[in-house]
Amino acid sequence: MPTPGLSLFGFFSDAEQAIGYLRRDCVPAPGRDSETELAQEWRDARTRIGPRIAGAGMADPQPIPAPFQPYLEALLEQAWMRACLGDLEGASFRLVEIDPLLCHQLAIDTSRVGRLLEGLGSPTLAALLDVCLPMAHPALPYDPSPVWPDSTSVIVKSPRNDLRIDRFGVFAAGTDTVLLGARLRLAKPFVHVARVDGRCYLLNGYHRLFGCRQAGATHVPCVFRDVPDHEAAGLAGPRLADGQIRFPVGLLTSDNPPTMAHFTRGRAHGVALRAKSRVVHVSWHQYLVHDE
Repeated sequence: MPTPGLSLFGFFSDAEQAIGYLRRDCVPAPGRDSETELAQEWRDARTRIGPRIAGAGMADPQPIPAPFQPYLEALLEQAWMRACLGDLEGASFRLVEIDPLLCHQLAIDTSRVGRLLEGLGSPTLAALLDVCLPMAHPALPYDPSPVWPDSTSVIVKSPRNDLRIDRFGVFAAGTDTVLLGARLRLAKPFVHVARVDGRCYLLNGYHRLFGCRQAGATHVPCVFRDVPDHEAAGLAGPRLADGQIRFPVGLLTSDNPPTMAHFTRGRAHGVALRAKSRVVHVSWHQYLVHDE
């Protein structure tokens, strides 16, 4: 079943790209799926984008107030957080403004927002810390295929689209056993912002931030870091590692880039997003070969 969403496909520069997106990632309204009608929907989405957002990228990162440092210190004691931050050189905790953050992600599934922010209530900083920098790592839901003695592969399916192959290869080699395969984990489960050339990009936490803004928050806590270029931020290339399309760096660095304000101020176009699941397939085989 499709899910309700908001999309910034109005930033696409040509109708063919937009129509392809609407057919591939969205479910067109019944009777409105012809090329002519989808092209008109793209034009409507372009009109909705409106003029540039003033101060795009200027999210004004600030230190998190001293009374909340004990929470952050306790967070750093969590093994999963230490492992995540180990990959993020120069990371710190900051407060950033939501609306100016630059967005490489096209769409938000609004059905996810309520689940992520359940119990938020008034968006105090204490409540926002629980949402944006959670103390506990979320559970990893998945369904594996059966594995029998003669199996040569396993398939894992998860409703979490942010499930990733984190590492693959040989993990451990002892004197009597060798462990090899793939290790899976969720994308970093916190709000993550990177600054490149003085402009702040939202790398992770789109649904959380949209919900926080709808609840009345203007600033949120996050993991923040300065990086030397867009490649170091993971923004280079037109697609994510898993094939999901994203906005190119050329648009993100333009005078009129996509921002969170486009989502929060009614400039995104309403769409019906196709439901997706993450599937990971790992196989193994063994052979006896001649050495000569």
